[in-house]
Amino acid sequence: QLDLVEQWFRSEIHGLATQRQIRPLLEALDVPCAFPYFDGFTDVPQPVPSRGRFEANLVNGDFFMNLDLKPVMGKYNGVEMSRADGVLDFCYYVRGTNGNVRLKIDLPVALDPEGARLGGSLTVDMTNEVVRLDYDIASHLAFRDILRIADVDFLSPDTTLDMIRCDTKPVLTVKGRTGTTEDDLEANDLQCTAQLAKGAFYGMELRDATVEFNLRRDVLDFPKVTARGKTGGQIDARARLDFAGFDETRAMAHIEMDYREGSLEELADTLAFDLGERRGRVDANYSVDFPMTTNSVRGLNGTGSLKVTDGMLAQMKLFAGLTKLVAEKVPGVAFLVNQSQASADFTIENGVFKSDNVRIEGGFISIKAAGTYDIADDNLDFTVRVQFLKSDTMMGQILHPITWPFTKLLLEFKAKGPLDDPDWEYVSVIDRIL
Repeated sequence: QLDLVEQWFRSEIHGLATQRQIRPLLEALDVPCAFPYFDGFTDVPQPVPSRGRFEANLVNGDFFMNLDLKPVMGKYNGVEMSRADGVLDFCYYVRGTNGNVRLKIDLPVALDPEGARLGGSLTVDMTNEVVRLDYDIASHLAFRDILRIADVDFLSPDTTLDMIRCDTKPVLTVKGRTGTTEDDLEANDLQCTAQLAKGAFYGMELRDATVEFNLRRDVLDFPKVTARGKTGGQIDARARLDFAGFDETRAMAHIEMDYREGSLEELADTLAFDLGERRGRVDANYSVDFPMTTNSVRGLNGTGSLKVTDGMLAQMKLFAGLTKLVAEKVPGVAFLVNQSQASADFTIENGVFKSDNVRIEGGFISIKAAGTYDIADDNLDFTVRVQFLKSDTMMGQILHPITWPFTKLLLEFKAKGPLDDPDWEYVSVIDRIL
């Protein structure tokens, strides 16, 4: 339809179309910002059922295109899709000397081969040669597939999957806008949510996780993270990733976590550390900062506390040398050593863990320790004092004035070396005096 009065040309078509028939139109309009999103579709096995509407202003050259496509899909950015019904609204107009583009992709129905759904819209907006993206998306796809479809540099699949493991498909929502260059950080304003039934974060098993996060400028903020551990412990966390202008040498992370009614088994799995029978309940909290580089441990700083109850701590490989030395000094005591509780407040400075009040309690013996652990070098350096009779029992309080000199002078030890198998040394009276 040609309207010479209004100076408009309008046309409608329907039939089958292929990418190579549509792409030349985008090339003729000189809109390279749309190419990556259009070319993401590959291995489409057959021409796509299509309906199209076109409008062109004969005076100023404004051009509008609406395509309703129903492909039986191949792949998008390498992700297998069984169906991706889409509506493309394309607008091209010139104002001044710049050609401006707005491409909106609506996905009424998009399914992966297992029937998981991706829906919503993505808008590519190029105004005065600045390209920005608007999102309104809900996804039930696999996490790796979402990362590949999104194709965001700082959320590359290999790097992100080192941090996050999803055993089930997460439910994600993404709304807001981002820029496409490091010079357009002001445009970044995303609000997102995620739900995950089963997975892990940095090796810590999670169940029923719910995450709220947002991106503003170059900061990815996680104001609320809740989850259960594998054995039922409650996790509440907050985090902040500051990409510092996407300069990897300055990017920093901050994480705070409260862990309540957890298990020693779960802690052992997370730390990959021998904790004996792995029996016991754990309450812990920490706050840490570290650089997001390959040498992150040396830049690790923070504070925290830990409490263990109902454990079998003396059976940890860490204490094997201590148990042997105590038995040598007090014959027959080995079978009484069954430390069930532990607590500590700690700091971490440049990757070195430090505590002055490690306490490990049992029915017969209590242990107090102070020292440091260099995480990167796996080097423990602690002074440990063993005291007979648990301090909070009635017998322990009665006999403490008698046993204190004995403990002070005789049962003090040094622990040095790797955390899982340190060297234990008894400190004699002469050594103490010197």
